[in-house]
Amino acid sequence: MAWLGRLLVVVGAAAALALAVGAVMAQQQGDCYEGLVVAPGERCTYPGTNVEFWVDDSGRGHFLFFTAGTGIDARNTTINGVTYNFKASKQPDGTWLIEAAGKATTTTSSTTTTSSTTTTTTTTTTVAPTDTTGADSAAQLDLSDVTGGVHKPAIDALNAQGVFADTGCADGFCPDVPVDRATMAAWTVRILDDEDPQPVTSTRFADIDASHPQAHFIERFAQLEVTTGCGDGTRYCPDQPTTRGEMATLLNRATRLTDTTTPTRTATYKAVAAGREHACAITSNDTITCWGDNYIGQADAPEGTYKSVTAGSWHTCAIASNDTITCWANPSGKTDAPEGTHKAVTAG
Repeated sequence: MAWLGRLLVVVGAAAALALAVGAVMAQQQGDCYEGLVVAPGERCTYPGTNVEFWVDDSGRGHFLFFTAGTGIDARNTTINGVTYNFKASKQPDGTWLIEAAGKATTTTSSTTTTSSTTTTTTTTTTVAPTDTTGADSAAQLDLSDVTGGVHKPAIDALNAQGVFADTGCADGFCPDVPVDRATMAAWTVRILDDEDPQPVTSTRFADIDASHPQAHFIERFAQLEVTTGCGDGTRYCPDQPTTRGEMATLLNRATRLTDTTTPTRTATYKAVAAGREHACAITSNDTITCWGDNYIGQADAPEGTYKSVTAGSWHTCAIASNDTITCWANPSGKTDAPEGTHKAVTAG
C-alpha cells in the first residue's frame, strides 16, 4: 500500500483511539447546536449522527478526523455520502464555541427492476443552507489525479480545508508517492493550528534556512514539540521520506496519546524556567525551546538567541543576546516589555 494510504489509515486509527479515550473522560452535552459552549473534558453529538465533537484536556478540539488548536471548519464536508456543516472555534478562555451544526445531509439511492425497464430513484434529504462565507477561501490543490479509491473522501476533505495547498507534485496530488518530511510538517501543522505560521528569518535546523519553502512550517513543527529533528537533532532532513515508525511517534506527540510534555531528544541546556503550566529552556546553542500548555501562546518560543529566560503564570520573557527584553503570550499588558538594554528580567 502506498505511504499516503498508510498515513491516512494510521491517522484514522490514532484519531479513533483519541476519540475513544476522550469520550470516556468527557461530559456529554447532548446535541451540538449553534451557540453551544464546549469546555475541555466536554463533548456534544452532531445532530442526526453518532459523530461527536469534543475538547480534550489540553484544549484541542476534535471532530471527525480533524484535530485543531484554534478552530475547525468542516462545513460542506462530505464523507461516505454524508455532508456535514460544522464549525467551531476556540475562545480566549479555552472553551470552544459551536458556530454551525446543521443537520447532516445524506443521499440514498434505490433501484427497482422489471422485465423490460429499470427505474432508479434518488432521494436527497436536504437542510436549510448554512452560512458558507469563507468556506471555500482555503487554497486547494488540483486533485485531478485522485479519481477514486478508499482514501479519496479523506483526501477531498483535507484538501477542502487547505491542508495540501502548495504541496502538490507534477501530476497534482500523487496519492501513490511517498511524502517527504518537509511536506509532512506542512500538513501536520495546518491540521494542528488550523492556519499557516508566519514566515521566519531563520530556523533551529542547520539544513533549513529561511529560503526553504516549508521553513516556517518546519520551525513551527519543532515549536509544537512534534519533531526533534533527525540524527543528532541539529538537522531536519527535509527530503527524507517518513518511515512508519517515525510517523507513529509524530502522531503520538501531535495527539498527546502519551506524555510528551518534556523534550524527548537528549540535549544540553543552559537555563530553564517554569510557569504555571508551561516551561522554557535555553539550549546549548542559545535558542529557546518551550513545552507544556500553550493555549494563549506562552510556549511559542521566539526566534533568535538569548542569555536568560523567565516564565510567569501565563507569559514568558527573555533577555536576548543584544540585552533587549522580549516577552510573549498573556494579552493583558504583561508582555509590553520596556525598550533599551537590560541585565535581568523576571516574570510574575
